[in-house]
Amino acid sequence: MITEAKPDFEAKLERLKKLSEMEAESNVVVEIAYIVNSLKASSSSKGIPEEIIKKCQEGEMSLRQGLMLAKKAQELLRSALDEGLFSA
Repeated sequence: MITEAKPDFEAKLERLKKLSEMEAESNVVVEIAYIVNSLKASSSSKGIPEEIIKKCQEGEMSLRQGLMLAKKAQELLRSALDEGLFSA
């Protein structure tokens, strides 16, 4: 089982390296947070620096808040369009 965990751990680290070089878009942020959280929970990790864990958590939370605000903006826009508040 240890031999299976090591390639998985290394694959996650390789994926994190690629993600760290990508544009910081929502899907990238979510994937980084997911991998960091799974490595944090894994006994095979050497200990992810607390600063990285904290920034991943903050980034994911900010992203979720931003998505909630965007959804609210969509609802308001849809309502305004339905009420005919915009005209050509």
